[in-house]
Amino acid sequence: MKKINRTTVNRGIGDVTEENVRRVVARETSGRKKADKLDDSSIPKLRLLARRVRLFFIMLREGITGRYPLPWQTIAAITLALLYFLNPFDIVPDVLFPVGYLDDAAVLTMVFYMIKQDILEYIQAVGLDPLDFAVDDTIDDEDDMVWIS
Repeated sequence: MKKINRTTVNRGIGDVTEENVRRVVARETSGRKKADKLDDSSIPKLRLLARRVRLFFIMLREGITGRYPLPWQTIAAITLALLYFLNPFDIVPDVLFPVGYLDDAAVLTMVFYMIKQDILEYIQAVGLDPLDFAVDDTIDDEDDMVWIS
């Protein structure tokens, strides 16, 4: 059983390079198509995941082009989450729909709450509704560990 928690995600964030960021940006179209598939799901949490993925792509693009200032740590965190989402052969293969997206959701959600303050500031700056992305204060440290078997 592998554990996805704040420690393992932080370790991954620390390993992100500028080349990783370029790779994710280059694969934005395929990532958005993958998110669109989730948007077609009857499962509300998958549709939320799709909205968050699209938000991450927008924030990453605007952060690296300088249109919106983001700290490197946030850019690295978003890059890590999107790299994981883009990888079809992660802990649970994505071909096993919808179960194959559980690990993707775990990593994306973990990163989402780790950089929540930057997300809130971005959402407010560009005039988006935080409720569209389920940004709230209900997650605490004990809730942010997910076990994937």
